[in-house]
Amino acid sequence: MRTFFLLLCALSLYGSSFSEIKEMIRNNPELRSLKNLAEAKNEEAVLSGKLENPSLKIFANDINLQQPFSRDIEAMQSQGIILTQKIPTAGKLDYLKNADISLKEAKEYEYELLLKRLFLEADIVTFKISAIEKKLLLLKEYNRLIDYTSRLLEQYSQSLGTPHTAIIKAEILKSNIDTQTIKLQNLKKRYLEKLSSITASKISSIEREMKIYEIKNRDFYEKKLLSHPGLKIIKKLMQAKKERINYYKAQKTPDIGVSAGYFNRENRDDYISVSLSFKLPIYGREDLKTSISMKELSSLEKIYENEKLKLRFGLRSAFIKAEDSLKRYKIVDEIIQRDLSHQMDIVIQNLAANTAMAENAVEVIEKTLKFELEKVDILYEFNSAMSEISYYSGDEL
Repeated sequence: MRTFFLLLCALSLYGSSFSEIKEMIRNNPELRSLKNLAEAKNEEAVLSGKLENPSLKIFANDINLQQPFSRDIEAMQSQGIILTQKIPTAGKLDYLKNADISLKEAKEYEYELLLKRLFLEADIVTFKISAIEKKLLLLKEYNRLIDYTSRLLEQYSQSLGTPHTAIIKAEILKSNIDTQTIKLQNLKKRYLEKLSSITASKISSIEREMKIYEIKNRDFYEKKLLSHPGLKIIKKLMQAKKERINYYKAQKTPDIGVSAGYFNRENRDDYISVSLSFKLPIYGREDLKTSISMKELSSLEKIYENEKLKLRFGLRSAFIKAEDSLKRYKIVDEIIQRDLSHQMDIVIQNLAANTAMAENAVEVIEKTLKFELEKVDILYEFNSAMSEISYYSGDEL
């Protein structure tokens, strides 16, 4: 009978696997929005490396109001075109382009971070649904067992006059099992709806295994913290800010404005003109912009350190939860295997032949069910904690 229980608890519903759910998550609207923004940032980086469009000026000067269409009245009358182009100096275009490339990469890491968060959320939800399924299987089997016990107790009460106390206990236990079953069924529906919301797809059932395994040393996970996309985002923002600082410093070297014009005159020689223009960095604007950006960079460095602390705390908290649940699982499993399993086997084997055993059966069934359900809860806690560890350490979920 015990083996039968374990087999029942190990069963999973055939449904969407977690690998399929991960693919569905990529359809999440927020994820698609971030992906589009990353693509836009990539085009911005391309745009930053291009020269500004030249300006073209077409003119006709010294128009005589008495003879507006006569263009040979005086030597100053001319018409023509002027082409002007701004030419950046000191590598400014490269600085702007590199800054936008870093911002684009930061946006890509934002996508990766959100994807990992959604994977973690879905991971924990699927473990929760799996735990509910295991509990429902347990409750269903123990409900059958308590029904069988109740019928025997009714028979003993009618034929031998045994006390009704055991019958009342059996009815209370059955009522509790029925109540728990209804609550778990409704809870399962809620978690399936939540999973459907995360994946932007309808999920009616899932197939997810929960298991217990030994945990590696905490240092093994902490060494991977720096690969977390949350930190990579800040690193890329820092790189972009450094490129901006270089750009503002380069602005002390003025860009060159080149203008070339062609002038036409009626009955006179045509001529051309060439001019150069510069913005003079005399008011200290570039130094102020550099100073502001350096303060912003310093702020980002502090944010980076703070984010590392938050990730380390999250990892260590998850590690403590995993260690705690692993220890508790072993204790509860040992109680079930060593004590309650033996008692249950005796109860099941002697239930129909022993009046006293039938009266004691309700207590044994209730106690065993309690530990079996607790074991499932601990199994869920362990697997969800390990998912959190994978999230914080940057491992794939």
